Amino acid sequence: MEFWARLKALGAADHFDRDWPEIGAMVTELPVTAKVAARALEIRRSLATRIPTVDLFIAATASVSGLPLVHRDSHFQSISSKLLHQQPLG
Repeated sequence: MEFWARLKALGAADHFDRDWPEIGAMVTELPVTAKVAARALEIRRSLATRIPTVDLFIAATASVSGLPLVHRDSHFQSISSKLLHQQPLG
């Protein structure tokens, strides 16, 4: 969903069907567990501003998995480094 949305924002949504097989092969399943849901709530409670729910689950999944979140979304930067290791891009 995020990949398609980014392509759409760039005016290239028609590239999705061509590019998804290659990108999709790199995606692993990371289930939304109770632990991920709890971390998403912890992150949300720590913020003064709202972050879209889907992005909270993305951040929480990275956090619980011990992985850095690499992103271009400035709203992730409001999340404390105690809750999420992240690497903003450009």
